[in-house]
Amino acid sequence: MTTSVVEKESVKDYKGLVMGHAYTLVGVGEYNGERLVNIRNPWGSEKYSGTWSDDDAQRWTDQAKAHLNHIPAKDDGLFWVPLADFRQLFAETTCALY
Repeated sequence: MTTSVVEKESVKDYKGLVMGHAYTLVGVGEYNGERLVNIRNPWGSEKYSGTWSDDDAQRWTDQAKAHLNHIPAKDDGLFWVPLADFRQLFAETTCALY
């Protein structure tokens, strides 16, 4: 599955995401009642910089990392986004079934 970011008048800050770029939907998860979407930028850079980004040390406790099987890394392209941000920032999601 893929998802993309397109310009929307309602969005003022794309939090590090690249306009017009496609991302891979890796999976979903939930931690402490918050629904999250796991996404990968195939370029391996230009990651999401909002809540639950790799730099969000307040949320990425050892328990959260273990529960979501997440290892923060600079250029792996993988990141987590809260479902509310996903709905606001990403415009199109496509699933190709063969």
